[in-house]
Amino acid sequence: MNLLCDKTPETITVSGVDYKINTDFRVWIKFELILTEQIDDTLSAEILAEIQKLVFRTPCPMNEETVEAILNFYRCGKPPEKHSSSNSNGKAVFDYDYDDGYIYAAFMEQYGIDLNDAKLHWWKFRALFQSLNADCMFVRILGYRSMPITSKMSTADRNFYQRMKKLYALPLPQSVQEKYNAIEDALLSGKSVDELI
Repeated sequence: MNLLCDKTPETITVSGVDYKINTDFRVWIKFELILTEQIDDTLSAEILAEIQKLVFRTPCPMNEETVEAILNFYRCGKPPEKHSSSNSNGKAVFDYDYDDGYIYAAFMEQYGIDLNDAKLHWWKFRALFQSLNADCMFVRILGYRSMPITSKMSTADRNFYQRMKKLYALPLPQSVQEKYNAIEDALLSGKSVDELI
């Protein structure tokens, strides 16, 4: 598939049968959010049912081939690679929920696209998303979050990037925050934290 030469797909093929899917970028952002909320790599029957309902316009059997076809569409027909929302340390540098305003503003500023009203295929959205200008606020924030702070930096640069990282830090995942809260509560009430660590 080549965005320059071919029409964007509207179906996923499973066992030689084409199944109509929801191609809107909002659906696939929700799909990514579902995947990133998973603590491990296994997908429960409930999660698979949620994905099936979200992705397909016509009923499709959920099996390993279907999951691979869904992931292929999600990757815009490209081979698997490192997740685009993380840096080389595997730490997330953006979150569709937390950064929604920055992403919305970047599309409006650069492309004149109001994402609230836009009918945009996932593959087109991803192409535009990956090509956002370095001078837009969202991309600058990504740079702050992913900037490695090293001893080779000047003190002023190190202080600046530490402030920016703190200012624009993503919130902790809910499960991690709940664990921190439980440890804090245990410490404040004089209880042992051994089973929490």
